[in-house]
Amino acid sequence: MSLDGSSTQHGKRTTSVLHVCGETTSQKVQFVQSLLGCKIFEISGGRDMLFALTDEGIYDVLRAVDLRDDNIESVLVEDLGADSMALGKQHFLALSYNGEIYTWGQGSAGELGHGISNINIPFPTPLPVNEPIVSIACGDYHSCVVDKKGNAYAWGQNFDKQLGLYEKANKMLGPGTCVEGVMMVPKFLAFSLSHRVQVMACGARFTAAITKNGDLWTWGAGECGQLGTGRCTARENPQICEVMSNSGKKALMVGAACGNAHLLASSRDGELFSWGLNCKGQLGLGDITSRYAPVQVIGAFAAKKVFALGHSSAFVDRDGVLFTWGSNTAGRLMQEVNDSYLWLPTPVTKFDNNIIHSFAFCEKHSAALIITRLLQVTPDQCPQKSVNTLQLRGCGYYKTDTIIVKFMKVGNLGFQAPRSSVGTLESTGEITCKPPKFNEPGEYDVSIAINGQDFTTDAVRILVYADPVLGSFYPFIVDMRNCDEPVSIILSGTYLDTLGEDAPFRIRFSSYGHMSSAVKGAAYVEADAMLMPAESRSDEQRDGRGMNEEDLEEEVRDTFGTEREDEDEDNMSQMEEPPRERRLKCSVNLSPMWQSIDDQSEQTGGTSLSEPPSLCFLQAQLSLNANDLSKASSTHLICHRFTPMSAEPACISCDTGGRVTVTGIGFFASTVYKVQVVITESASGLKTMVGCTYHSKCSLFFDAPSIDSVIHDDLDPNDPRGVIRTDLTFCYTSPSGEGGELEQVFLHPGSIPLYYFNIPRASVHPTAIRRLGGTSLTIRLQDDISFPFHTSRAKVIFIQESTVPIDPVYVSAEMVPIKPVESSTVIETKTEGESDTRPTTSQSNARTGSPLVEETKAESLEAGSPEEEEGTVGELESVEEKQEMYEICCECPSLIPKEETVKEIMSLAIVTAEATAAAAAAATPTPVTPATAPTKGLDKKAASSKTRAPSIAAALGPTQPTLASALPKEVLVGILLDGVSEPGIENCTKIVLFDKVTFKDIQAQPKMGFAFGATVTVNVEGLVPTDSCHVRIRGANDTSLCVEATAAINELNPNFGTVVFQLSKPLTGVVDPEMKSRVAWYYLDISIDGMCTFDKSETPVLAVKPH
Repeated sequence: MSLDGSSTQHGKRTTSVLHVCGETTSQKVQFVQSLLGCKIFEISGGRDMLFALTDEGIYDVLRAVDLRDDNIESVLVEDLGADSMALGKQHFLALSYNGEIYTWGQGSAGELGHGISNINIPFPTPLPVNEPIVSIACGDYHSCVVDKKGNAYAWGQNFDKQLGLYEKANKMLGPGTCVEGVMMVPKFLAFSLSHRVQVMACGARFTAAITKNGDLWTWGAGECGQLGTGRCTARENPQICEVMSNSGKKALMVGAACGNAHLLASSRDGELFSWGLNCKGQLGLGDITSRYAPVQVIGAFAAKKVFALGHSSAFVDRDGVLFTWGSNTAGRLMQEVNDSYLWLPTPVTKFDNNIIHSFAFCEKHSAALIITRLLQVTPDQCPQKSVNTLQLRGCGYYKTDTIIVKFMKVGNLGFQAPRSSVGTLESTGEITCKPPKFNEPGEYDVSIAINGQDFTTDAVRILVYADPVLGSFYPFIVDMRNCDEPVSIILSGTYLDTLGEDAPFRIRFSSYGHMSSAVKGAAYVEADAMLMPAESRSDEQRDGRGMNEEDLEEEVRDTFGTEREDEDEDNMSQMEEPPRERRLKCSVNLSPMWQSIDDQSEQTGGTSLSEPPSLCFLQAQLSLNANDLSKASSTHLICHRFTPMSAEPACISCDTGGRVTVTGIGFFASTVYKVQVVITESASGLKTMVGCTYHSKCSLFFDAPSIDSVIHDDLDPNDPRGVIRTDLTFCYTSPSGEGGELEQVFLHPGSIPLYYFNIPRASVHPTAIRRLGGTSLTIRLQDDISFPFHTSRAKVIFIQESTVPIDPVYVSAEMVPIKPVESSTVIETKTEGESDTRPTTSQSNARTGSPLVEETKAESLEAGSPEEEEGTVGELESVEEKQEMYEICCECPSLIPKEETVKEIMSLAIVTAEATAAAAAAATPTPVTPATAPTKGLDKKAASSKTRAPSIAAALGPTQPTLASALPKEVLVGILLDGVSEPGIENCTKIVLFDKVTFKDIQAQPKMGFAFGATVTVNVEGLVPTDSCHVRIRGANDTSLCVEATAAINELNPNFGTVVFQLSKPLTGVVDPEMKSRVAWYYLDISIDGMCTFDKSETPVLAVKPH
């Protein structure tokens, strides 16, 4: 009988795995390698032998264990196809598939049933019967069978009345049929006339039978209580054994097994009962006390088949789990423990996840048979084409390269051949396969053949349905800064209703091509979805959702340089009508997936968790079952941390506008970008929208409009402050999820500034620079106001005005941040009679204030009326606003013109000087000679020379032009904030050029030197007007002290002037270069360009009294 109770049909066998444990295997459970692939369907044991039954014959299992080659014919003991087999002490019974009985072995006690003349038969010999036999059993020296009508027969030794024959009937037997209590031929058991027998079992010297109505009958030896009918030596006639369950109901028996002197029985409800000898705990009751009546074995199990031999017991429950207990001789309980016996039924853990089909004991071994069976296919519902992997769970699997999985269409009338695929053994009890693409949806029966030929008969049915196809998203762009909360997403698709209107839907969102990982689909999240009601949608609405496949593929390539994997074409095009589009709605939390991408990025050397990835594309797949996913959606969900950081240039011309490059992170290729330019200082919130173009994942660009196209009348384009702030925000336009109306969605919650300027006039420090260069300039806006923005394109232009054109000089400048300013409005609550000391706006913005910092108006504050005590001043209240401010710094280049220009300037200067001198000489009157008598002998030539006008050279005298005097004395400085837009002359600042400041002397220097605290006045040559003058008192070894000084120009001779400073502190640390004890002499170095360059005295000139 098979495990499910049905008869095993000949010709539909399948492969199996046989395990053995005992003396030969060192008490370890191991499978019989040489019998793998044999179609074993039953095993039997007794004495010191175990047999495996196949259609090809009967194999000796213990000899097969030691087999070292593939010649399994060497262990084929009998060429007999038997369905079951029973062993006695020295004889064998076998039952063929057609109900014939074969006996062989030693039969001196008549156990062969062939009469007294045939007591030794070496090979299987059929025993004539009237009806096909369905059950056989053997005791030590007797045999029993049951035919299909329920008639029972017995023969062999009857010393202990184990045959169940009436004595009076024995007297009527013919000659040679019964010799001294031995029956030589099969004898019909009369009790089976009225009690049809279903199965029989034999102990060593007793017999049990279960009738078709569930009654248990026993007879034979009973000295140990094995008959279950109380204490008795033996019972000649079959007697019913009343078996009562613990619930008080009569138990109906279906199976029985006999040991030497104990009996096991199982009921229809799976209850297990035992009685008889219990010397080794074989009753499974937790003790070694024998029982004389049936006792239910308590346990959470449902017995299906029972087995017993000697003092050992076993059963297989309805789940195929094997339990063993009793004597553990040679480890035959398969528990792999050293205990000599077990008192309670114990599951054999070696066979977890397997189903035991049959079990058999012998004296020093046991065997467990696992037949190849397919129990479950996961998933049991799968898509027609995108099915990934099927898991086939079952038992009786073993590793081989010939595993074939077959798929047969249910209802196939022979027009379609079955589809098949190759299976792979993943673990004990699990095979996986990639199924074929099914021709059409429907139900398919799945079976498996481990040897590639013999498929399992218990096929498992699966459902194959048409593949759902996901299309577009709404929204198709998600800001991951807000991913802590679930995002509501709608997906459109086709064939979504093939799973049923009320089917549970689950959508997987997986990363695709994110920038820090090359592994696709490494991170994902899933969310339950709901199929929305069907509706008819227009083409315009359908096309407006998401981004189509071609655009998205181009975006992925542009952004990440990756290509999407090729996918097989669907057969949907073969359908005459396009599938109906449906929509799914889900709410998904994407933050775990984003964190997973961060983790993987860190493991793969990508962006660290402190700098998380700023962009990834998600694809959606419909989870069709526990194992398969639909094809990826035809569009992608763009998840970003779109973060614009700066605009370059940071400022552009009001008149022309210009191209602006925006840098940041999280940018993606798209045609949906729009940049909104908002005038910050406009009370009416003026703004304009312009298109923005993707350049790379870190940059975008757009063409900013001129300010005239935005401002109109709200702001003065000629604002003297020179700079107008605008804010840039980025957005895209998308159809809404429900009705398809267009809506504007912002990509980033903040904005970045962009400044428009009116070619601002510069405020330059210092106001005098050296012509040879080296002076560092600091430039701010007019009125010494700092710049409220940063740009890397700023330049400074130097223009020298001259009769001979001189090329302007351009120098790249750097914008340096200064200490953040605090523009505040101080409100002082005055007591009566005090003056208002609040600073004005111009005062608060002087030098460091920014015109773009929003001024806080005192009127906007709610002026409180705190209670004040008489004579006290109220508290000061302030509102502060901080903003990063910048100034422009650059180093002045050499402003000496080119050599050709210098020559031309000098030539022109000489010509001009000569012309001036000639005009001056011509205007000088000739002196009148007094009226005297002419001198005799006076040389006419000499007289002529005395009356001629002076020459030009004589007129020029010491004022003849030099290079320093010929070159321009001033230079115009202007700012190119964007590096392009040049300022006009009117917007440039004029500063003075100087060549060298030369020391002349010190006025009124005391003979013994100046004392500390004295004021020193130095006469110098080459001085020009300046706002910065410093004197460096220098000693030996480069020790020095720098003090601030005041420069004054001589009105009568502008080339000369004085420098005045005070010896306000001791010259500590300045080494006297003369090393004199009474008077210390020091060098004097003078700087008039903000201490950038110094003109040094050649000798010590300053005398100071020692401290």
